[in-house]
Order: sequence, then structure tokens, then C-alpha cells
Amino acid sequence: MAMGAGEVTWHIYEGFGYGAIHKALEPKFLKLGGELLTSTAAVALKLNEDGSKTITLRNEADGTTEDVTAKVVVLAAGGYLNNKEMMAEETDYDLSRMVPVSSGKGTGDGLRLGWSVGGRKWPCSLAATWTTLTSLTSR
Repeated sequence: MAMGAGEVTWHIYEGFGYGAIHKALEPKFLKLGGELLTSTAAVALKLNEDGSKTITLRNEADGTTEDVTAKVVVLAAGGYLNNKEMMAEETDYDLSRMVPVSSGKGTGDGLRLGWSVGGRKWPCSLAATWTTLTSLTSR
């Protein structure tokens, strides 16, 4: 059995994800000149011949899309705990024993984008269903 015979537990840190993102990472990102977009979804990713990446962004408020080209794209969209289809397809967990206690945003979007441009699928631990961080710096 993939999850063992006991109850599945996990450990969390002070401030939860909000503390890690908004108190630690975001200030540094903005100080380095980053632009933070909210209510925006990454819906497509393309690797260009010159090594750059083009990511298509959708404004969730009005549905408009925009292509942005960058040297580096970091896919940090979380895992797929809240995507029942991906959980069934990508794991051998007994889903009847799982009770998602996350924000509900773990839909696997970042993983799907990475896989769409040739990212490799690796066997995932339970933690990988919660969060993923992939940096696409080269082919």
C-alpha cells in the first residue's frame, strides 16, 4: 500500500504558505524588480529557438490573454492534490483514505505546463502532490 497502514500526517511551518510567500519571497522578488500579477493564470508555455520561453497569461477578471517572453520561467503553481483525475492517474494512493486539507488550489497547472514542453515526469511522494517548483532555464 503506497501510504502505509497508518494515518497520513504532514507538518506545517509558522505562517503557513502565506508567511513563506508574502513575508519572505515576495519582498525579495519585488526588490529585484519582479512584477507580481494576481488573478492571472498561466495557460500555455512555449520554448523558443533562442532559448527564451513564452508564457501565455490569462487575466481571470476579463478573460484577456497576453504572451510574455522571458529568459527563465519558474513554475511554482503548487501540486495536484485537489485534482481528482490527476491524483488517480499519477499516483497509486488509496484516494478513499485522503481528505484534502489544503487551499483547494492544487490543480496541477504548473506540472501540466512543464510536461507540455517536455518536462519529465518523476515518481511523486505525497509531498509532491501538495507543491512543486520547477525552473525551466534550458531545453
